[in-house]
Amino acid sequence: MRHLMIITGLLFILAGGLLAQQPGHRGKMPGMVKPGMMRRHNPAGMNGMGKKTPLVPNYMRVVVMQGDLLNLTKEQNAKLEEWRSAHHADMQKLKEEIKAKKKSLFEASMKGASSDELIHLLNEKNKLEQKMVENKTECRDFLREVLTEEQWNKLLDAYGKM
Repeated sequence: MRHLMIITGLLFILAGGLLAQQPGHRGKMPGMVKPGMMRRHNPAGMNGMGKKTPLVPNYMRVVVMQGDLLNLTKEQNAKLEEWRSAHHADMQKLKEEIKAKKKSLFEASMKGASSDELIHLLNEKNKLEQKMVENKTECRDFLREVLTEEQWNKLLDAYGKM
C-alpha cells in the first residue's frame, strides 16, 4: 500500500511538472488567461474576420458590387435595377429596425428588465429578422429567374470570395 501511495504521488509531481513546461501554460491550468487580458472567443454568428455572418446571403449586393462579372444583358440590367429600386429602401429600413431592437434588448437586460420583457423584445426582433429572410429569399428567387445558370454560378462564386 505504501508503494502505491509513493507511486501515485510521483505521478502527480511528474504530471504537474509536464503541465508547467507546456508552451503557453507556464504552470497555470489550461484555459487560464493572464491577469488583465480578455479571452478571445468566436461567438456563433461571427465569421473569421470578426464580422457577423448574415442569416442568408445578400445576393443583390454582389450584383451591385460585381455585376460586370456577370455579363448582364440590357434587359437583365433593367429588371434588376427595377427590383432594387423597389425594394432597397424597405430593406435598409428593416435592417435599421433590427439593429434598434437588438440595442433595446441589450439595454433592457442591462437595466434589469424582467424575463418576460426580454422575451417580448426578442420575439419582436425575431419577427423582423424573419421578414428580412423572407425578403432576401424572394430576391434570390427573382435573381434565379432573371439570371442564366452560368451567371448564377458566377454570382455564387463571387459571393464566396467577398
